[in-house]
Amino acid sequence: MDLTYNRHGKGGKEEFMPQNQISVKAWLARNRGEMIVCPYQPGQLTLSKNACSRRHVMGKQEDLSELQKGNDPLSYSYVRGLSLCRECQIGKKLSVKPKNARA
Repeated sequence: MDLTYNRHGKGGKEEFMPQNQISVKAWLARNRGEMIVCPYQPGQLTLSKNACSRRHVMGKQEDLSELQKGNDPLSYSYVRGLSLCRECQIGKKLSVKPKNARA
């Protein structure tokens, strides 16, 4: 594992952290304006505006009859999560493309 020295650890302690964790923090710092905290998903899910838009569209397309069956716990969790996105006004607003946007 590639480790990089980090002087800004918790409580001012010096520590080592994996390189990919630094990359994630750097990406989040650069793209902070593209991220939102979903008020409907549990655990204060942080996702990009693009991901929110896609979840809204997928929620509209998903067959919610599978939710009633409950045979597959993983499928249930997936469909249940998307069911929250189906009528979300935030996702709806983000999924609308401007009229002058290129296809």
